[in-house]
Amino acid sequence: MTHSPVLDKFLDLEPVQRVIDAVESGQQRAAGGLWGGSAALLTAGLAERLQRSILVITADQETATTLEGELGCFSDSQWLLLPEQQKAVDGTDEPISLGNRLTLLNAIAKQERHLVIAPLRALIQPVPRPGSLSQGRRRLHAGDRVSQEQLLEEAVEAGLRRVPIVLGPGEVSRRGDVLDLYGLGDPHALRLEFMDDELESLRRFDPSSQQSLGTLEEAYIFLGPANDERGHTIEHFLRPDLIVVRHEPLQIEEQHQQLALHAENGRLAFQFIRDSTSKLPQLDVSSLPSHDLDFKILSAGSGVGSGELDPLGRLRSIRGMRGEVHIFCRSNAERCRLTEIFEHRKISLASEHVMLDVGSLGRGFRVAKLDMTVISNVEFAGVPQTTRIREETNIPSKALKSFFELGPGDLVVHAAHGIAVFEEIELVERESSAEDHLRLCFSNDVRLLVPASKIHLVQKYVGAGDAKPRLDKLGGKGFARRKEEVQKALFDMAADLLDVQAQRETIRREPYPDDPLEREFLDAFPFTDTEDQQSSWAEIKSDLESPCPVDRLLCGDVGFGKTELAMRAAFKVAITGRQVAVLVPTTVLAEQHRKTFGDRFEPHGLRVDVLSRYRSPKDRTSILEDTIAGRIDLLIGTHRLLSNDVAFGNLGLVIVDEEQRFGVRHKERLKKLRLAVDVLTLSATPIPRTLHASLLGLRNISTLSTPPPGRQEVVTQVAFREPNLLRDALRRELRRQGQVFVLHNRVSTLDETARYIHELAPDARIAVGHGKMTASQMEKTIRRFVKGESDILICTTIIENGLDLPRANTMIIDRAERFGLAELHQLRGRVGRSDRQAYCYLILHREHPPGAGALRRLKVLEEFSHLGAGF
Repeated sequence: MTHSPVLDKFLDLEPVQRVIDAVESGQQRAAGGLWGGSAALLTAGLAERLQRSILVITADQETATTLEGELGCFSDSQWLLLPEQQKAVDGTDEPISLGNRLTLLNAIAKQERHLVIAPLRALIQPVPRPGSLSQGRRRLHAGDRVSQEQLLEEAVEAGLRRVPIVLGPGEVSRRGDVLDLYGLGDPHALRLEFMDDELESLRRFDPSSQQSLGTLEEAYIFLGPANDERGHTIEHFLRPDLIVVRHEPLQIEEQHQQLALHAENGRLAFQFIRDSTSKLPQLDVSSLPSHDLDFKILSAGSGVGSGELDPLGRLRSIRGMRGEVHIFCRSNAERCRLTEIFEHRKISLASEHVMLDVGSLGRGFRVAKLDMTVISNVEFAGVPQTTRIREETNIPSKALKSFFELGPGDLVVHAAHGIAVFEEIELVERESSAEDHLRLCFSNDVRLLVPASKIHLVQKYVGAGDAKPRLDKLGGKGFARRKEEVQKALFDMAADLLDVQAQRETIRREPYPDDPLEREFLDAFPFTDTEDQQSSWAEIKSDLESPCPVDRLLCGDVGFGKTELAMRAAFKVAITGRQVAVLVPTTVLAEQHRKTFGDRFEPHGLRVDVLSRYRSPKDRTSILEDTIAGRIDLLIGTHRLLSNDVAFGNLGLVIVDEEQRFGVRHKERLKKLRLAVDVLTLSATPIPRTLHASLLGLRNISTLSTPPPGRQEVVTQVAFREPNLLRDALRRELRRQGQVFVLHNRVSTLDETARYIHELAPDARIAVGHGKMTASQMEKTIRRFVKGESDILICTTIIENGLDLPRANTMIIDRAERFGLAELHQLRGRVGRSDRQAYCYLILHREHPPGAGALRRLKVLEEFSHLGAGF
């Protein structure tokens, strides 16, 4: 067993040995003064020295996830994290989390020694008893006589859902002689091929790609427990050699009080946990003094400065002039990047006693007796730390299935005959064969059967607006005539676009050369680029270093890193003396960009300013004068930036953020600029014309389809306005010290909504914001929410673009049917900007039932909640 040199040195301390001796002798003790990741270091030491089963109890899932990462920093022992059981929309156990829980319980049943981290809520949730789990497994062997029909029935009776395509745990699908099955608690999805009642082959397959991963001779499947009897989760962990560690006991007790009131059978579960562990050795570990076995561990990472701009100064601010520093980077790529920064600054890691390791450390610490500081690379960079999230198996969105499906009554387009209604699939038998056919109904109730082998001729109808198109006549000329008209219109549009593009191709400008300052600017970005960010930046950089002005669309979902690439492009242009204009749709986004761009640009002597209605007339006049004189390097503005009185002294780059929010009139002024300057357009939901031009190659396009590491999709639910639902949503977010957006887009009834929310969450600090407030009122409200002085922000769509708050992870949209699809997607993008699970509730009112079109929009948004769904 290998472990970190940090652990080796820590185990030599006398207080550590006293803790180990006390636990080994069966005592129940407390260890305090363990700051940051040192609690995980002590827990890892217990596991290494005693080689016994350990159950670590934490207050919540977030703490457990952080602790799991920290334990991995100091030892390669396998720690298992018990996930919480989530609920589906209908109130039943959500199958993926249920499958993950059963997989863990099945795994530890086979282990002589287990190391488990359990959040309190996960520990009190009931599970099948240990005996019924083992009885619910079934062995399959290639060549066995097995009834496919009977196996399918057993799977459905055990609770597996029958679906067209298996995408996640708890699903089963039958297609002819093939049975795809992903049992709850099974590590892999299985594809079973039958020849009559003989199991011909078993294969593992990847649900995301549906491709086989390998052939198996035999496999065990878990269809479910032998009976419905539920027991206590902790029963699965109880062993004679078990050690119980309570991580931050005060937080556990606080969570206990809340769960005892709200969790089903909470009090009984807590009492069972106490009774069953009362005679086991137990250790409470806390950052506060315990007045028992206390340590003197100091904090680290609180010094001022950025380790990426001034590594040597940062080292001295956190450790003084001597002592060794262990920096844990979240990935090998981040370690390599930090190594390059030290080399670029000509700093020797060995002479400065700096060790770079890979690991997810939540918060650093300093052991004064060892002259040793342990810190994460994010803390070293001097930026706020984010919560670690476990890497989850990617389950494809259910909406992907609907692409292949047609429902009775759906409008379709036949490539030769035009628009029709799909009625059903009909089996047509001929002499020696049978084939499925699609039955289509055209105008005048004339029907056509299309064989499945010709299904490529039929596609689902997609049209603008809610109006229903007329059905075409089978054999008529109307559809052919319309196709010719569309082709002519497309040709005219393409000619206009090509004319503009041809003019741009003839214009030359001075290229923007590579500059050493760019490296320093990139080093100030504290995170590792995703693969898409790397490739997109290479394309944008190549555009700017060429002599031809370019027009590029950067398309990526909210929170995927578009702004960082825009800042790099702006910096590359600004350091040459040319100006940059950033066009944004809202004043809130303009103010946020002012801070974001300013923090990165001003250390390099570049001036960033903003032009919006929040500025005073005197300020606006001064900004306009400084812009035309070239004294402002980067000007951010709303539609005001397109006014005739705004002129630039030497404009080089225009960045259009959230392009879909600007109409044709707003872009007329930009069209005059496009022949002479570079244009970078950012959008999560580009308008069809922009996207079409990019896909045709008339505009360059870069896409960001890879989410930042650990980002989770936003759980989206369409629901009626029910007090219990909203109360639970508010309580869940506030219990984890998060913040909530409540969006109500009617200023006249905003105060009434605020009173309703106050009744549901009387202890919450509530703020109200809308576009009719004065500039100072609005700024004060937003600033209070950003600082965490308000828990719930009740507002209009002023937040649609701009607010980037990692703590705000619940969004409630009232009367959601009143919003468009792109608008709802942008609003949902205000949450889920961190590693926490985020939630978006699309609320309807029973007294105002939505129309069919609105329901379709909401259903699409609910289904397309996977990361990257905006594009």
